[in-house]
Amino acid sequence: MQLTARKSTRLVFHSGLGNQLFQWAYLQVMLSKGCRISPAYASSLISGDRPLQVSKLIRDQGLFVRKINKLEYQTWTRLIDNCGEKSFLHKKFLDYREKPFTIPLESELQAASVLTGYFQSFSFVREHSKHVIPILSEYLNNVSLPFSIDFDVNLIHIRGGDLRDPKNFKKYGVMGIKFYELLPIDNHLKTVIVTDDLERARLIANRINVHSIIGPEALDPWQTLNLMVNATNLFAANSTLSLWAAFLKVNRSGSVYIPCPLFRDRDYDANGALNISGANYLPSHFQDFEDPQS
Repeated sequence: MQLTARKSTRLVFHSGLGNQLFQWAYLQVMLSKGCRISPAYASSLISGDRPLQVSKLIRDQGLFVRKINKLEYQTWTRLIDNCGEKSFLHKKFLDYREKPFTIPLESELQAASVLTGYFQSFSFVREHSKHVIPILSEYLNNVSLPFSIDFDVNLIHIRGGDLRDPKNFKKYGVMGIKFYELLPIDNHLKTVIVTDDLERARLIANRINVHSIIGPEALDPWQTLNLMVNATNLFAANSTLSLWAAFLKVNRSGSVYIPCPLFRDRDYDANGALNISGANYLPSHFQDFEDPQS
């Protein structure tokens, strides 16, 4: 029997585009099951200064994104903090951000008023791909780049940014110089780096033969995703945006390479929720936090 929420549950989007695509995929699947669920956004209250990257994708489907105001958000978090985990309120206000690979059940969604989390699972996306991939692929095909670019390249995605923050470094890690030196680069093609961390990218470009570096000021996240998906060879990073590109590209021409393990903490994704069938996995070599040149 299909379970349907009597009142619309607000799914609160947060983080960057890669994470928001997992949240959007969960929204799509729950809507396809007949659940009453609607997108919401809490602006800087959850996401810092990051915008709602999937707003146009959502609006194009005729959905309205409700903005949660500061008072409402503070009331929500205060109620959660002041009550026990088994209380009624914890069932009404579900926060799965500490369980990034968990997919809430329809029965949980039925009882909730507000839900947020990461919902990172490519197996979940594959299982329900007909509700996700055609819409996402069509949207991505309409994303234009601000300048002419040759897609017939080796494209390396270098993810630094907040991964280099000490609080994230031990869990997620940053790929070290050795990882890039050992990449199976096709020397018949030019090599291009796309990155959110120009300092790190320039350091790596001094060690391998790179034609050009494209930084965050040149492309927005959607344009970066478009570039990664359409490049001949993609060398992904331990980034959800990078992994979405790999997932969308893996059945196209060219090759996809992903570091393994994805994270310095090998137990973080022990169940393989982010595994991508058909990709080539390369041994990870993580940067030594004490040595920025590593």
